[in-house]
Amino acid sequence: MIYYLKFRNTDDSTDTLDFDNTGQDGWEKEYEISLDFNTWKDTEYGDLTTSIQLGASSDTVGEVEQFLGDGGVAVNEAFITLGGLTIGYTDSFYPGGNGASDLDGEGPDTGIIGYTVDFASGSFSMSLEDDGNVDWMPAMVGVVSAEFGDVSVAAAAVYDDTQSFWGAQLHAEYSAGALGIDASVQYSSDSDLAHPADTTRSRYSAGYEWVLGLGMDYDVNDKLTVFAGLDYGINQMGTVSNANDIGTNDDFLLEVGADYELVDGFTVSFQADFSDRTTGTFEWEDAEISFTRSF
Repeated sequence: MIYYLKFRNTDDSTDTLDFDNTGQDGWEKEYEISLDFNTWKDTEYGDLTTSIQLGASSDTVGEVEQFLGDGGVAVNEAFITLGGLTIGYTDSFYPGGNGASDLDGEGPDTGIIGYTVDFASGSFSMSLEDDGNVDWMPAMVGVVSAEFGDVSVAAAAVYDDTQSFWGAQLHAEYSAGALGIDASVQYSSDSDLAHPADTTRSRYSAGYEWVLGLGMDYDVNDKLTVFAGLDYGINQMGTVSNANDIGTNDDFLLEVGADYELVDGFTVSFQADFSDRTTGTFEWEDAEISFTRSF
């Protein structure tokens, strides 16, 4: 279970971060709950597993007068694996970027049929995924990864017949002791540039033609971890409210924060975001305190 307290910068009444146009400063509250069910069985074809995750959430939708309410229960994941085969409803094989991980694109939770082949120092995966269109053509994703000592690299590509979209990512991570550093570059085809309506855009698109990401985390001790991430989005694709700026906007997003494990299974986290994606001026955007109980 996670409970969030978030404060957004709404000092400017025209700030588009004030999603509900309340013009009020205050805390947004939100909770998320997930319950996992897993089974495992050894077979002549490899491990046979079943995973089901149920979840519920509720938030104040940016309005300080609104109270938290009861959340409806939804199925977040439901899939089966057999050896290298994955089939069902789960995370796309197309990963997200590194860095701040908010400007980049990643595949949605969706129905997939995928297969992963592990080799000595890495793996290769392919999947056919539901792209949200009622047609015969699924999205196709391929991912290859390898490890070289403390360094791991991964490359991913996706083709989605929605607007004939294709995308690619390249990741590199370095981990040694308490320090971890990661970098990524992501490309989304400009076929989306000519289609400003969000409903016509591929679900795999980053919303920027290029996104560069850089991140770092450091374990100060066995309880405290600090982290920072930076995303740079190049050539923002048009949206319904910003159709005249298709392919012209570049945005920075910086995230800094810390996780502190107060006791085993209970973590308190803080994160602050800084960006220029709304006003064109690099400034504080929002901050969040979260409390996570895990089993």
